[in-house]
Amino acid sequence: STSSFFSCTTENLDYGATTKEMITGKQWSVDYYFADQDKTAQFSNYKFSFMDNGTLTADNGTDPINGNWVMITDVNRNDVLKINIPEAHLQGLNEQWTVNLSSNVLIMKGSGSEMRLRKL
Repeated sequence: STSSFFSCTTENLDYGATTKEMITGKQWSVDYYFADQDKTAQFSNYKFSFMDNGTLTADNGTDPINGNWVMITDVNRNDVLKINIPEAHLQGLNEQWTVNLSSNVLIMKGSGSEMRLRKL
């Protein structure tokens, strides 16, 4: 008698790069920030870099500031970016942002705030 064994393997389907992969290792600038009022000028001098080890750098050309970030997927399958920067004047960015990536623009919505980052 002959026995046959079939192995089931999971296919690795590539649907394109994830949002996390798209933002990692690139520099981004704040094109727009709104929280009760337009506060874009408060952040527009900074270039933000998201590293794949979960650290981020906010650099205004003279004083780089380090923080952390993580990208998760919520129950509705939305990408959610959590930012944590200890520097007082950048703490407005410390939020859980629902993220949509549109070509070179990252559209981010938080609780009562909205931010757009542009890839440099």
